[in-house]
Amino acid sequence: MRVLGIWLDPKLQWSAHFKTIQEKSNAQIGALVRTTASTWGASFIRARLVYSAVVRSAMGYGAAIWHSPTKPNGKPQGLAAKLQPLQNKCLRVVAGAYKATPTRNLEVETYTPPIDLYLDSRLAAFQSRLAHTEADKIIQKACSAIWSRIKGRRRKHKATPIAQNRQQEWARKREEHFLALGKTREQQRVLVA
Repeated sequence: MRVLGIWLDPKLQWSAHFKTIQEKSNAQIGALVRTTASTWGASFIRARLVYSAVVRSAMGYGAAIWHSPTKPNGKPQGLAAKLQPLQNKCLRVVAGAYKATPTRNLEVETYTPPIDLYLDSRLAAFQSRLAHTEADKIIQKACSAIWSRIKGRRRKHKATPIAQNRQQEWARKREEHFLALGKTREQQRVLVA
């Protein structure tokens, strides 16, 4: 089922959404290859701009819904791990690099953050915006009601209030870290991460 451009499958595994991202990205990579020919194509700066404005934004659409933050061990998980090869393919086209070029070197040379850091920053920005709206209170109230009903089914005594969501806790710690560093711009946050 498609809801606001995000494809949902029955188990919320995001496999249907990944398939559409992959199809869309392959078409966009083909267009990027055609526009960045070595003799007459777009320059490196323009190719990187097209990648970051078109391809990466299409890959990250709806990340606030389906992306789970990178764990402390630094390895991307979920769709971010599946999106890494697509970003690598695009960066090779943009930079004109060989297939044997290491991914991290490619990201450094093209001034592009890893896809998991990009998605983390988009998620943190979304949670920051959401925290300052009335929608956050409505969501918390609905979650508390659902939690109490679930707890009520398991036990017959009064349910405890819902603990703060892990993602909100993650966003709060991230904000505190960046406020301590004095970094406010989104690009600076990605570079620090």
